[in-house]
Amino acid sequence: MNSPGRLGDTASSGALLPELSRQQIAAIVARHKLGVALHEVTRLPSLGTVNTALALGERYVLRVPKPSSVRETYTESVAAPVARAAGVRTPELLVFDNARDIVDLPYTVYARVKGENFGLRDIAVDGNAQVYREIGRQLAVLHQRVTSCPDPHGYLDRPFRREPGDLIERLGSAALLGAYSAKWLNRVFDRLRPFVGERREFRRFLHNDVLPTNVIVDHSSSFAALIDWNNSGWGDPALEFWSLPSRAVPCAIAGYREIAAFDGDGTVEQSVLWDHLCHALEVWLSVPPQGSSWSRPPLARLIELVAAAAQFGPWQQFLA
Repeated sequence: MNSPGRLGDTASSGALLPELSRQQIAAIVARHKLGVALHEVTRLPSLGTVNTALALGERYVLRVPKPSSVRETYTESVAAPVARAAGVRTPELLVFDNARDIVDLPYTVYARVKGENFGLRDIAVDGNAQVYREIGRQLAVLHQRVTSCPDPHGYLDRPFRREPGDLIERLGSAALLGAYSAKWLNRVFDRLRPFVGERREFRRFLHNDVLPTNVIVDHSSSFAALIDWNNSGWGDPALEFWSLPSRAVPCAIAGYREIAAFDGDGTVEQSVLWDHLCHALEVWLSVPPQGSSWSRPPLARLIELVAAAAQFGPWQQFLA
């Protein structure tokens, strides 16, 4: 189970996350007849920058976004029920309350999944290959079964693929990338561009943020649930893999193919490499990096790419 903090502890991502008083929590519990005593309420580890998460006993999780992330809560309220109805292993959304009379923010209550956040553990592929394969399987279920998602207010995100040109130029201007390295990077992207171009018209319903911190594993270290649907929207299914560690990509892609073939199956690995390279460059320009993701330290993605390229054949030919 997630290791709780005391109620009232400051979240690890700082004071930007909302604090709830005991009176507000009691009012939420009473309104929705959750039957939870205040001594059962504990703070869950804050691994991201969007929500304060509180465990309401063993059965529920209360999530309240920071003010700048309200739209993500709206997105989640649309996407999470559709994903669960399609058979994706994700917690049930029990409450979406936008009345703003108890807390001046929308909030959600989910069924609590027994287990702990994968991002709190050793996420290395060795020992976790089946977790990553199951992530791929769950994404295939999502992409195959969700064919519509009612969104009358336009809450869903709009996933897109980054273009590297401005990133390379900005890194050069900041003296973080020399002309010699920039030339090599541009050559790699030129090799990948035909494969990426073929994927422009593919459209599936995406989770769009499959970080290890958005996965719950049970006490036997097996996959339990995919959480946090606040970036969901329609886009190229290959975009799902940018947020996984590079060395985990082969396992996740293999798991996906156990359930279904990708749209444009022959261009997936190349497009995922494009995305990992772009996000590696983007992190270098993010000062200071935010959140607790494996990929936030500036060198993390570079090291992952080097390690993955050394053993992943579909990437080796492009990085040689």
